[in-house]
Amino acid sequence: MARVSQAVSVHKKPTIIAVVVNKLPWSTSAGSFGHAIVAYGYDRSKGTITVWDSNGRDGATGTHVISAKALAAALNDLPAQGMGGVYDVSKRLLPL
Repeated sequence: MARVSQAVSVHKKPTIIAVVVNKLPWSTSAGSFGHAIVAYGYDRSKGTITVWDSNGRDGATGTHVISAKALAAALNDLPAQGMGGVYDVSKRLLPL
């Protein structure tokens, strides 16, 4: 939650999050494979993060609201292989 809120509110940037697709609550996929979603909003009082998913194959394309806890459980972080995790986009979304 802290990383997403910092990126969105302070830096005006979305955050790319590597996840395991079948661990997302809206996914209908039976496969356990890596996928990327974009976090671009949050509600700290509710503990939720707003994400956009491009996964059209499973009918999951679009905006979803997920709890920070559920998103953490779906995170695909493989530091030993240098893969996965949370990434910040380098260009600003909005002019300052």
